[in-house]
Amino acid sequence: MTSNTQFKITYVLPDRRRGQGGMLSPIASLGLAQLVAQTPTTLDGCEVVVHVHDELAAGTYDVRTDRPDFLAFSSLTTGALRAYQIADEAAQLRSLNGRPILSLMGGVHATSLPLEALNHVNVVVRGECPAELLEFAFCDLLNRDAAYRQVLRLKSPSHQISRPPAVWDWLDRSRYILPNVTQSSAGCPFHCSFCSVTEVFGARMRAVCYDVLEQEISSMPRFSGILRSPVAIIDDNFLQGVQPAHVEHVLEVCRIFKRNRHTWVTEITVRTLIEAQDRLDREYNQNGKFKKVDLVETFAESGCRGLFFGIESVEAEGTGLLKSRAMDETLSLIKKCHANGIAVLGAFVLGVGAEEDAAYYKRILDFAIDKAQLEYAQFSINTPMPGARNFLDAVKKGDILDWNWEHYDAEHCVMRHPKLSMTQLEDIHRTCYNEFYQWRSIAARTIAPLIALAPGAVRRLVPSIPVNAALSRANHGWNNRTDRFGRAAPVETPVPEAVQQVKLADGKDLFNVIVGRDRDTHSMRV
Repeated sequence: MTSNTQFKITYVLPDRRRGQGGMLSPIASLGLAQLVAQTPTTLDGCEVVVHVHDELAAGTYDVRTDRPDFLAFSSLTTGALRAYQIADEAAQLRSLNGRPILSLMGGVHATSLPLEALNHVNVVVRGECPAELLEFAFCDLLNRDAAYRQVLRLKSPSHQISRPPAVWDWLDRSRYILPNVTQSSAGCPFHCSFCSVTEVFGARMRAVCYDVLEQEISSMPRFSGILRSPVAIIDDNFLQGVQPAHVEHVLEVCRIFKRNRHTWVTEITVRTLIEAQDRLDREYNQNGKFKKVDLVETFAESGCRGLFFGIESVEAEGTGLLKSRAMDETLSLIKKCHANGIAVLGAFVLGVGAEEDAAYYKRILDFAIDKAQLEYAQFSINTPMPGARNFLDAVKKGDILDWNWEHYDAEHCVMRHPKLSMTQLEDIHRTCYNEFYQWRSIAARTIAPLIALAPGAVRRLVPSIPVNAALSRANHGWNNRTDRFGRAAPVETPVPEAVQQVKLADGKDLFNVIVGRDRDTHSMRV
């Protein structure tokens, strides 16, 4: 290869095989932006040219036209089959340089089920992929052929996340509801049965270097047209515990946002927010020398305009979920957020409790609409995502009813429930969205408190009314598509590689199972 040849690397975020056709996407992909930032500028003495394609926002990717040298996927479970489809097509082609197109895949799905992914891609990168591992992966592929297969991962992640600032020059901001995205930490201590975050990213908080975080935030536009454009902090759990290090971390992030006069939204656990505030209050009462700190007020003063609460269940004690608190405490916290001008998105999981019956959804809607007057709500069907503990349990017990990964979107029922059928759970899911985003509900939750001049109402409700209207239209559109095409038939035949992976786990989590091609890269140098 001559020295003036360019290597083309294309990063693809795959949609489903029948994609949405470039609809407005909820949030820009920080994963893609970080991959671009970490991509080496040269390989084997040749310049590297990077292309990015987010199918959720930009529509279908055409590998026959693009024909890169390396094709890299960052995929959720719902996009895995589409990634495999593209990779299989690419394997039959050659790049514009006349080389075989070699592919890599990362993300939670490939991390948890590398045996399946290796049927379609050349390299699987499990878990986190810092710059040195990404460069090693590309260098490792330079002189390989299409038959090459390898699994790479770090031996252990660093205690602090040190990475270059994310690169967004590929982003069409008009295609996203939230184009400003960053991450301040990784990890979550709660080990929820339906989530794989703890297994993949660890239980201990690992913070992003504050200099990198400030550089990213300061470079983001504060407005989109005449409207504020908040930054979405997509931490696994913004406040991970009550310890001083956890509290000081969120306070430092607040200082960064306040200096840069940026608004922000994030996901936070009700339990840690309540318990951290209790600890701060006790310390203040015991030692008057400490300055009194109110976390919700501090969030609001630094520009927080929205919090995502994983409420999950409205049973009295949260059906035993580790991150739950009693519902009266959750309700008090929501009202405090409202009084400080912070909107709340409450997330509920249907089918997480064995005692849930066909009328359970009415208690959820009563809490979400009448008691809490939530600005937004998310309703999900309990889904055994590969990598989560309930996936391992469901496979072992034979409770998986549908093996089509495209249905693992928390909108389809894919796992047996003790009391409710697949159809019942999907109908309840649809009813929850219909009831919450109908105009009568929107008026009760947003317009009525605004007219009554409730504390914090203007700051949190003026932006939420048009968003609720948009979500109501989107919900009707989703219903129309479902009615038109009908329910997709489940795939009852198990995915053999997934079953094999669970057998290899032998009671352990999927991420820590070593497969035959795993290669420990912790001590390697490029």
